Amino acid sequence: MFRDRRRRTPWSKILHCSKIRALFVLLCCNGWNLNYFRYYGPLYFKRITSSTNSGAFWLTSAAFLTRMVLGILCLPLLRYIIIQNRMSVTVLRKSIAFIAQVIPGTIALTTIAVHCKESVNIVIGLLILGFNGAFIGSGFINALDLAPHFAQALFAPMQALICVITAVMPFMVAYISELVKEKVYVNVMMIGLVYVVGGLTFITFGSATVQPWDIAEARRMVQSSISVTHLGYELDREADDDEQNSGLC
Repeated sequence: MFRDRRRRTPWSKILHCSKIRALFVLLCCNGWNLNYFRYYGPLYFKRITSSTNSGAFWLTSAAFLTRMVLGILCLPLLRYIIIQNRMSVTVLRKSIAFIAQVIPGTIALTTIAVHCKESVNIVIGLLILGFNGAFIGSGFINALDLAPHFAQALFAPMQALICVITAVMPFMVAYISELVKEKVYVNVMMIGLVYVVGGLTFITFGSATVQPWDIAEARRMVQSSISVTHLGYELDREADDDEQNSGLC
């Protein structure tokens, strides 16, 4: 009974925390676009280039490879910033959100109406995912920043939603592609809007500072643990006294 009480997750405070909601929006938008491009990428490259089916799949793989490489290249810079304490964690996280979300979203939105050469279209597709690689290099923006004592409880529903997005994405891509037919710019515009909305939401409302309620709840858990330990000690001592008294009788 006491153990369950000590480990109770403060869901009411979590749900009312604007910083948590901003993080939730950011992760959902990033997960949506990442999975959408995973399935829509081959169709995108096939329609904007003269590539064959296999060529379109190779270009999609190249886009994700670009994302991974640029994410790895970010690591030394981020490590230097953190070790040298060049900026606060909140500023760093928001800078990453700008690079990984707002910039690729802006690229997508500003090029949808531009008729470019095939090579330029390929570069644009690579850059959209490439800039998002900063999200990898940062070690992801996660709940450990806001609520380290309840990060495990927060991670589960967030990850569950990402899994749901991954599961339904093939159907979403098929439905939207059938709906807009050959209008590639509609898909690109949607990807751009999702990136920009996620990035600006976190930049405006997000944070990487441990929330006061997390510290307060952690202290309450410690105090409750001490109280329960003390109560257990008292009960054990009373049991020993009763046993000794019964032995004397």
